[in-house]
Amino acid sequence: MAWDSRRTVPWKRIGVLLAIYAGVVVAITAISRPTKLASSLTGVAFGVVFAGALLVVMAKFGWTMPILKSRTELAAERSAREATRTRAKAKRGGEEVVEGPRPRPAPTKRTSTGPSQHPRPANRRK
Repeated sequence: MAWDSRRTVPWKRIGVLLAIYAGVVVAITAISRPTKLASSLTGVAFGVVFAGALLVVMAKFGWTMPILKSRTELAAERSAREATRTRAKAKRGGEEVVEGPRPRPAPTKRTSTGPSQHPRPANRRK
């Protein structure tokens, strides 16, 4: 995909992700090396800026991390993948493509939930 300056960048989600990242790294550094905490803050700041710039560039090229996408975007992508797979499978098998959920198979003796699964004992009466 090419660079597109009109593509939106999920600024808020990127900011939250980078804030969580920075918080976790600072906490781990504070626990493991409390004497070197001040010197490691510059490295954390550099890492956050670099990761943020990389995420923004990737978003402008059209790729966004799944953690930065909304649930509706993820659901739309999932349904598009399912539809593509269904069409490809039907094309290979020579079947007609049916939209919507797959129909349930007819119940059998082993899959029925009716009384045939748990028959009453012959010596028991109502």
